[in-house]
Amino acid sequence: MSTGGGTIADLLRKEERGVAMAIFTVGPLFGPVLGTILGGFVVENKGWRWCFYLILMLRQGHCRHLSVHARDEIRQYAQVKAARLRRETGNQSLRAAGDKKTPVKQLVLHAMIRPMKILFISPIVALIALYTAFNFGVTMLLFATFPTVYEDTYHWSVSISGLAYTGVGIGCAIDVVTFAKLSARFSILYTLARVACTLLVTTGG
Repeated sequence: MSTGGGTIADLLRKEERGVAMAIFTVGPLFGPVLGTILGGFVVENKGWRWCFYLILMLRQGHCRHLSVHARDEIRQYAQVKAARLRRETGNQSLRAAGDKKTPVKQLVLHAMIRPMKILFISPIVALIALYTAFNFGVTMLLFATFPTVYEDTYHWSVSISGLAYTGVGIGCAIDVVTFAKLSARFSILYTLARVACTLLVTTGG
């Protein structure tokens, strides 16, 4: 979730990013909605442990697929390029960045400190982080409050109370479609419209 937007920006042109970003945001937006709806039926019929069993089963298949098929293409490309430069220049000390042995302590410190520096030094990153945190915080608060309201006050069953999240899912679907259409149409002429569509996606229902 943290690197998907940057990856899409690196791989696609501006006019193609709207649809790709809309597809990418389907998971974070619809995952909690579908999870709560399906989880209610699973808990009522199989027990709460089966929620974790199902997640474990799905993750096992995903991890096995990645362990077999995932490859580090960028590192291989860098190694090939470094080898070509060594042949062309005769400088045998040229090495790819991934081949340099960096102490684990330095890697950990770099990975922990650099994101914090970007968060506090870059105003746009800080503002977007605050805005996104507020929206997702409100959404998660709704997810935690709905069961109490509909089960204790209205006496809905566990499975039926999950259907209360349908409105949030419909709102997210409308926002994703709106973002995809407006971002693709105004990607060049109306940059501000594209920013507004991005804010719409994070608001959900």
